[in-house]
Amino acid sequence: MVTRKTAATGILSHSKKGQKPSDIYLEVGFKDISHFSRSFSKQFGSAPSKILSNL
Repeated sequence: MVTRKTAATGILSHSKKGQKPSDIYLEVGFKDISHFSRSFSKQFGSAPSKILSNL
């Protein structure tokens, strides 16, 4: 089963430089960017913005 956070990880790993978490959270089904960031960080140990900045 693919979760929203797992889907977000796939999208983040294939994102273009300069893309922001705010470009992704709605795409994977979150309604609130703060909830997305907290949930993602809790599961993967890193904020989505940190992953995007390392691309």
